[in-house]
Amino acid sequence: MNTRSILDRKTTSLKCLLWMLLCGASVLPLAGFQNPGSQQAQGESHSFGGTFKTLQPAQQRVIVEWVRRFNSTAKQNVDAEKAYDAARLSLRTTFDAITHALMNTKLTSPDGRSLGTALDLIDILDDIAGEEQGTRSDRQFRVYVYLKPNALKTLEESQEFKRERDNTHYHMGFPICYRLLSGPPSIQCSLARDGKRADIDIDYRSSSFPAALVNGHLNSSNSDVRAGENLEKHDGRWSGLSGWWENLFGFLNTSDKGQRPAETYRETAIPPNPRISEKEGVDQAVHDFLSSWLLEQKPNLAAAYFSRRSYACLEARAQEKGKPVEAGMVRPRLLLAMADLNKAVGKPTKLEEVVENVKPWSPPRLKPVKNAYEPEFSLFAVPDDIAATRDCTERYASELIDLAKKKEPSQKYGNYFASAFRAKAGPGKGNTIYFLWTKEDKHWKIVALKVADEADPRVIPTAAPALTKTETSPERVQGDPKVVEATQKFLSTWLLKQDYTAAVSYLSPRSYACLERSDDPTKKGLTPEQARQALHDALQKASGAVGRPKRLEEAIRPIVPHHDLLKLVNHSQEKAFSLVSIPDGIAEAEVCGSPKPSSDPAQRNNTYGHYYGAAFQLKVPGQGEEPAGLHTLWGLEDGRWTVIAWEVIAN
Repeated sequence: MNTRSILDRKTTSLKCLLWMLLCGASVLPLAGFQNPGSQQAQGESHSFGGTFKTLQPAQQRVIVEWVRRFNSTAKQNVDAEKAYDAARLSLRTTFDAITHALMNTKLTSPDGRSLGTALDLIDILDDIAGEEQGTRSDRQFRVYVYLKPNALKTLEESQEFKRERDNTHYHMGFPICYRLLSGPPSIQCSLARDGKRADIDIDYRSSSFPAALVNGHLNSSNSDVRAGENLEKHDGRWSGLSGWWENLFGFLNTSDKGQRPAETYRETAIPPNPRISEKEGVDQAVHDFLSSWLLEQKPNLAAAYFSRRSYACLEARAQEKGKPVEAGMVRPRLLLAMADLNKAVGKPTKLEEVVENVKPWSPPRLKPVKNAYEPEFSLFAVPDDIAATRDCTERYASELIDLAKKKEPSQKYGNYFASAFRAKAGPGKGNTIYFLWTKEDKHWKIVALKVADEADPRVIPTAAPALTKTETSPERVQGDPKVVEATQKFLSTWLLKQDYTAAVSYLSPRSYACLERSDDPTKKGLTPEQARQALHDALQKASGAVGRPKRLEEAIRPIVPHHDLLKLVNHSQEKAFSLVSIPDGIAEAEVCGSPKPSSDPAQRNNTYGHYYGAAFQLKVPGQGEEPAGLHTLWGLEDGRWTVIAWEVIAN
């Protein structure tokens, strides 16, 4: 290939990077140039609105600033207006709706002082996730951003947002949750532990009990402004969003995905998930990552394996090399670096020409695992406590942000794996590259990395605790037969017999305080009688959504616990709900409205038998995605097991 064609190809790929910013399956792919005259752009008329010119100036500035940084990073001169107008429909509707809500949400301090708008919290756009087939709802219809340095302080000070419980099941990598009050609809701002990055979406459906169990709160349509009555709800709180997209479909019901025009995805877009699923094995995932990058030379496919949790490590690596990355430019820089390596190593015919395993490296406490590609890379199982020391989100966490609940990582194996290979070609020849992998959205993703100039990447901290016991399966116990009987009778009375008055009798008056967590103002400040009636109505509404099941497993499915201190209880209805024995320290911290225990909860986590937890999801017909879950805490009152607290687990 002559020099001219190489230069042409490189210039084109850089231009593609920005066009695919808004036209591909993910916001920042490497290539796949799509200009405003392409088939997709011609197929969507912009005369009805939804173009860059119809955005408000504050919204335009967000796009313009991202494009400015991109042009600076990629040494290009791409037009912001053309890039936005060529975007997929769901990206434009998502960006328009979220930024419209943010700019129309005024923030005030407790003394009434203006703190600006919620849009003022954003420094730079990082990504827009629209409708992404095959991904969980908490990875669709949202924007990923970098926040301004004072954003956390402003959220804490504002009267409009409140910090909720940490995200432990959803929004992976963004555990710190702030929610706009008086919803739905409400803005949910989920922060990473570094305090710099956030995942922002709009919840158009209630996250409260019982609504979240039956209303599809965990469906992607919960955050899609085009779905159902979401536009009307949006306009009811933040007036002025025109609903321009409706003109594209006439009077078509845009909540019906089967009737919507299909969005066009380019082959060179970064897919929302990698090609290899978790079921195919982590060794297959590592091999596909290396093959798509080094053999197929499609960095966009390889980039799908990088979790957002790895961004802090990528930024730190660039800083170490004296080439700091501007906020919002992690993916462009990553893709350009991967493309540069492709150019340096040429066209290998097999991976063994460019990478090799790191034998005889045998790090302590990392266990070699089955690996069908032994010549290419080494593969080890990593215990949770070692993985925690390498987790990018924790290593670069802000001292200003702490998790509401901390638990010490266990020495359990199976959640994390390490791949390691030595480069045999290119400018990094001889370097050892280490990746830490874990499951996200049913795929293996890279959550941490390290590059070392020597054979040993030194990923094991010198102060790592020694392995003191043999790893076993989660401990199982028999539990109190009376609590097993009580939980089964409660669920049968509620969902099978549908005797709601009798079902409410299993709820202790202590649990009424849990209604105060609701985002429904009518559920707050109730008298005991009003609270009892509200719970009666809630049980009836939830039961109505599952129909008339004959068996519990037809109505509910279990939620598997993920805490090392919870002990699974054996019982006959394990296909319907999970039951765990909970130590006193954890349980007492979960009781709604109770003061914090005076003694150290950690000291009380050795005592079991006083509290149990039952957890499940309703099987609601017609919900394609998981509904929210319900966790119930059981305790003894006057010799009888009752529900003393409950919590809806939603995204």
